[in-house]
Amino acid sequence: MYCFSPFLLFFALLNCSPSTDSLTVCFLRGTLQRGIIIANGAQAVIEHNTVFGNGLGGIVVDGATSAATISGNDVFDGKLFGVTTINGGKSIVSGNDIYGNSTACVLVHGPGSRCSLVKNHIHHGRRDGVLVFDG
Repeated sequence: MYCFSPFLLFFALLNCSPSTDSLTVCFLRGTLQRGIIIANGAQAVIEHNTVFGNGLGGIVVDGATSAATISGNDVFDGKLFGVTTINGGKSIVSGNDIYGNSTACVLVHGPGSRCSLVKNHIHHGRRDGVLVFDG
């Protein structure tokens, strides 16, 4: 598992092996691309983190064999999206405070992408609260 400094120019990356890894109690802000990305078949638990002010997305689950449980996080003020599940990724998003993101607080996009939203506080999005298309 890799957890880079939040001050990197492109992203703070959780590049898990294809087993389940976790990222807990981190403070990730101000990257040009993504705060946390789960990709390449990773299975991850992302909990109790503060993720804000990132370029493309706060937390991203990308790819048909990638999956994440995302719970108890504060995800806010993203330049585009808060929590994103794309390209067939699977996510369970529960008990998060997701707000103030520019395009959508939650995005689900692409064939086979699945996101279960359970008891989140999704508010003050600048455009969409939850945006689902081609999912």
